[in-house]
Amino acid sequence: MFTADPSGLPVYEGRMITHFDHRAKGYVSGHGNSSVWVEREFGDPEKAIVPQWRVLRSDIPGKLGGRCDRYRIGFGDVANPRNERSLTACLVPPGVVCGDKVPTVDFGWQDEWAYLPWLAVANSFSMDWMARSKLSSPKMSFTLMDSLPFPRPKLADPWVRLAAPLVLRLTCTAPEMTPYWNEMAQFGLCVPTPEGTVPPTALLADADRDAARNELDALVAHDVFGLTRAELESVLDTFPVVRRRDEAAHGESRTKRLILEAYDAMAAAAKTGTAYQSPLESQANPTVAHPVCGTLTLRSAS
Repeated sequence: MFTADPSGLPVYEGRMITHFDHRAKGYVSGHGNSSVWVEREFGDPEKAIVPQWRVLRSDIPGKLGGRCDRYRIGFGDVANPRNERSLTACLVPPGVVCGDKVPTVDFGWQDEWAYLPWLAVANSFSMDWMARSKLSSPKMSFTLMDSLPFPRPKLADPWVRLAAPLVLRLTCTAPEMTPYWNEMAQFGLCVPTPEGTVPPTALLADADRDAARNELDALVAHDVFGLTRAELESVLDTFPVVRRRDEAAHGESRTKRLILEAYDAMAAAAKTGTAYQSPLESQANPTVAHPVCGTLTLRSAS
């Protein structure tokens, strides 16, 4: 079934995805344990979907029912709790096949907007902590995923209106994701952009991507799960590999500090009843900014 024929659909392997990134690594050479993969920076023209294997459309089982032609979520099957993170997920585009190490979640085209809050929650430290507490083997199974307390969001929920544009900007970093971006524009979550281009407010710089992810982590902890600051701090302390990485690179537990700072800003806004404003939105070009998500009043965490 697997082929190197360039006319086939790319087959996704686990190493090809990570948080909010459907092009985490590209194949270079070799097979099996000797295969070589490369990780490229956002904005690098060589960063693309580069698979080791492909599958011809004629070989795809009919029972998939067009699943390969829709946007859907892919999450990592390998979930060793000793790794930096255990639960990783991203949106994958149409025209690809996901292998057994990248199980998929498909809400159907009517509810494609729901991928955005789902990804915000799935990729948070809070949900990762819950997933780790349930792991009995290094495998993120559907049974385990079904047991996790994912919320049932509504598009009008304040936290969704704040999270969704940030997830869009983290996710839609390549032309194959622009049709999804434009579909979300009908909900007021972004401004349409020409097909075949990358949205001008896509987050490509590492610092901006980190800031968006930190803000999403704070939002999920504060407004989805209602964690106190102390509870969030306790959750973050259970990821020692993240802490050691930060200390080696920055001399401090930088990720923890920035998430807690974002949490404090949200908590302060909730306490005073004022609107929380995302720093990323306030810095956006006003001609392409997302008008629905710049200021929102959040509920107070108890």
